Amino acid sequence: MKLFLYPGACSLIPHIALEEIGKPYETVTVDFATGEQLSPEYLAINPKGRVPALAVDRGVITEIPAILGYLALTYPDAGLAPVGDAFEFAQVQSFHLYMATTIHVLFRQISRPEVYADGEDAHAALKAKVPEMSDHYFQYIEDLLSDGRRWVHGDHYTSSDIYLYVFASYLNMGDRGDPEKIPHVWAHRSRVARRPAVVKAVKDEGVERLFLHGV
Repeated sequence: MKLFLYPGACSLIPHIALEEIGKPYETVTVDFATGEQLSPEYLAINPKGRVPALAVDRGVITEIPAILGYLALTYPDAGLAPVGDAFEFAQVQSFHLYMATTIHVLFRQISRPEVYADGEDAHAALKAKVPEMSDHYFQYIEDLLSDGRRWVHGDHYTSSDIYLYVFASYLNMGDRGDPEKIPHVWAHRSRVARRPAVVKAVKDEGVERLFLHGV
């Protein structure tokens, strides 16, 4: 398996998952700073011009929920999802899609406001709205964890915990939500950050300051 990533981007999620699985894989850095994601060579791998992309023996898989689903089904012994129970597996997928279609899209209003609107005033308005909506979206997860569960789906660690850890860590950037409003999410982040697979992937990408700060 070959994972195409950019350090500290959302591609860290499948990177951690691959470490949790413990099977051989390699990583390839796509340099967004030089526009490599739009090069003909990379577009031949992922025409969307984004990371992550996971190359496997049958082709390339894109989009984090799809990659995580593939890894969970291909390596069931890793326990990344309850693949033997259709309902429980759907719950994992539901959480992944919530992260992908709400929080991830929201954060892109800061990193890529030009995708949503034109003009500096519009960009500023988009960015200004992010902290409020981030607090709102994370409150759903805070309420979920408030029953004392250790992991997103209860007693068992899954890829949902990786997903949450990475996006909760982005709150350290200071412009997209208040960690003090979500103490259960923040405690969960610390639990995930102590896992050896997480530490290794974060250090391999050289992004300790953002993802291991405060844990």
